[in-house]
Amino acid sequence: MTILITPSHKDYALLDSGDGEKLEQFGDIILARPDPEVLWKKSNPALWVTAHAHFTQGERGAKWHTKKTFPIKWECSVCDFPLLLKMGNNKHVGLFPEQVAQWEW
Repeated sequence: MTILITPSHKDYALLDSGDGEKLEQFGDIILARPDPEVLWKKSNPALWVTAHAHFTQGERGAKWHTKKTFPIKWECSVCDFPLLLKMGNNKHVGLFPEQVAQWEW
């Protein structure tokens, strides 16, 4: 069995993860998003203040909390594919980085 690992790219990087969340950079935008499979502790908690937006899920629903001003849509390029991303009504932005290894294959 081959294990595929999502590498960092010019416009995508997993900056940190832990406590049920991922801190990711998509182009110039840094987002904190939930991930129920992230069971370990954050390795660099101080880095998380750099996020432009943070998606939370709670009793009152799920939503994005923006911390900095940034465009509603922004460009990102992965595997030489130009992409236009935006924050959806869920935690998604239109790019699933875990699929990059399959794209390259």
